[in-house]
Amino acid sequence: MTTNGSLINSKNAKEIAQLVDDIRISIEGSKQVHNNVRGENSFQKAVNGAFLLRKYSSKLSLQMVVSKKSYTSMKNLIDLAQK
Repeated sequence: MTTNGSLINSKNAKEIAQLVDDIRISIEGSKQVHNNVRGENSFQKAVNGAFLLRKYSSKLSLQMVVSKKSYTSMKNLIDLAQK
């Protein structure tokens, strides 16, 4: 499953993790780039969703579409993934 993470909450994270084998959250790199591409506060929603899902699933990964806007912030995503 690929999601932007914005609708993941404490109520549905456990159920999603039990139903889905492989969960991916798309993050566009840095907070600034992500919010610019996806809308205000979308970065924090994605990060919150990722941390909630990680509590219940070991098969969580972050992914990024590399574009002119995002390629310079790839390190931000790597740093976030290591948290």
